[in-house]
Amino acid sequence: MAAEPADGPAAAPEQGPVFSPGESLVFRVSYLGMSVGRAVAVVGAGTEVDGRKVWPIVGTARTDPFYSFWPVKDRFVTWWDPVEKSSIGSEFHADHNKWRRRERVRYDRKALTASFLCEKEYAPRFEETVAIEPDTRDIIAALYTLRQRRLAVGDHEEISVYTGKHIFPMKVDVQRTEELEVGAGKFDAVIAKVEVEFSGKTATKKMEMAFSNDARHIPLKMDAEFLFGAIVAELQSYEKGVSRP
Repeated sequence: MAAEPADGPAAAPEQGPVFSPGESLVFRVSYLGMSVGRAVAVVGAGTEVDGRKVWPIVGTARTDPFYSFWPVKDRFVTWWDPVEKSSIGSEFHADHNKWRRRERVRYDRKALTASFLCEKEYAPRFEETVAIEPDTRDIIAALYTLRQRRLAVGDHEEISVYTGKHIFPMKVDVQRTEELEVGAGKFDAVIAKVEVEFSGKTATKKMEMAFSNDARHIPLKMDAEFLFGAIVAELQSYEKGVSRP
């Protein structure tokens, strides 16, 4: 279901959580100006992981059939604690042209450590435990954390991000507001410059993100220049979640 325009009732400030189980975001992804696939983020129903009550935030990325010569089928889950408003860990399953990799992270907030497990085809199993900051989380959890911040023009936010390879601060500077039209409709938006320290081919030269300028801070668009080229993700549809514990 597409989101209502920004001047409609859906743009009014809401009570309760910014996001909740049932929320669905669908993005069209373009590479070098060509549509190549889609990405979906869904907040799942409450469940229990490691004795904690959490919401699974599930992200999937798929290339279009046209790109069958290099298919991408990725699935990422961050286990979100709605009480602490933070992630307790994550799971990542990557499938790039049938080359598969599985990663798992668990956070110990009391000990301030993260346990990382990586399993690749035709490679030894890798495990390590690293020291983290109190607010460290994965990139998806960082995005959902950002949605809960004020995001007014002039605001600066920093969130510690752990990729399983290294930890870096995600720096966000809210620069302006504008009316933005995406596949899901027209929105009053806030535009932020984002700095992340990805490495290798995913190192970024520039990144900008747009969020709806209301209490939900719906991600509307990401425009990023990586070393391997420019990627744009634009929201095509939005479905509101159901507010419940």
